[in-house]
Amino acid sequence: MKDINQIIKERRSIFPKEYTGERVDDEVVKVLLKNAHFAPSHRLTLAWKFMVFTNESLHALFNYWRSIAPKEKQGKLNYNESKVSHVIVLVAQDKGENPLEEEKASVACAVQNIYLSLSQFPEVGGYWGSGNGTYTQEFAQFLELSPNEHCMGYFMLGTVISKRVQTARPPLGDHLTWM
Repeated sequence: MKDINQIIKERRSIFPKEYTGERVDDEVVKVLLKNAHFAPSHRLTLAWKFMVFTNESLHALFNYWRSIAPKEKQGKLNYNESKVSHVIVLVAQDKGENPLEEEKASVACAVQNIYLSLSQFPEVGGYWGSGNGTYTQEFAQFLELSPNEHCMGYFMLGTVISKRVQTARPPLGDHLTWM
């Protein structure tokens, strides 16, 4: 088993163009979401909501996206639908106990837990996206979100043959100031 340092270094967004189109087992998705549920949460508000789209609901989601997309994006949406197994819509809930920014940070931590959990599934890749009208009122209505719920994007999952693990990162010193 890899140690946590290696897992973090090898964490990558794996895009739909890299997916095979084969279905990811629902049990894998459940493991990812169980681990997401252990993200840090100020006052344990657990202010995330995960909406899993697959099969018919996935088709409905892509139909919605096609209905609002410009003509030049239709082909990409059709292609992505043919490759993606599941889409997890990521929602932050403002429960009134913490600043909304903190609740959104908790959701981001939950997404990182999903990414890190993917390390134990070499045949599954994922990608956090925020296009397709993510932040619009129309998308919130499509999702039937309440006024205190805020969409933070979606996480696409798909089966892969192999995952990229290399990246070109600048040295940490370029982003670090000791005070």
